[in-house]
Amino acid sequence: MKHLHRVRLIAGTFIAASVTASVSIADTPFPSTYKAPSHAPTLITNATVLTGTGERLEAASLYFVDGKIVFVGEPPNELTSDTRIIDAEGSWVTPGIIDVHSHLGVYPSPGVDAHSDGNEATAPVTAEVWAEHSVWPQDPGFGRALAGGITAMQILPGSANLFGG
Repeated sequence: MKHLHRVRLIAGTFIAASVTASVSIADTPFPSTYKAPSHAPTLITNATVLTGTGERLEAASLYFVDGKIVFVGEPPNELTSDTRIIDAEGSWVTPGIIDVHSHLGVYPSPGVDAHSDGNEATAPVTAEVWAEHSVWPQDPGFGRALAGGITAMQILPGSANLFGG
């Protein structure tokens, strides 16, 4: 058993009530099943690399394994036999862009009314609304965003009221 605490504000005073409940991972309505795919080590060479800290590296290399950057700069002396090598001469490598306020998937593009689930405008405050309950994962906009450099998104319900979820 785990104790959950409910707190509410009444006339400027906090009142807490303790509730005993059994909580487990199985109680999560939509547990994540994501598993990162495994990839061969990859070396990108001869690129102009912007590090995200203000540095610009010319003719630099970027080496990553399973999606994690191992080094940026000079290529290593030894590579494993399964390393994929990409010559990026004339190309740029930049950090991914984080979209901190997106409605993709809840207002899909192209959109139809049946998939338009990005707002709960029934009250000025709807902080209890979660976008994850209405995201359409097949939204073609996700692929276009990725192609444009977006690597992470915070998908929110709409902006029609004062405080959304």
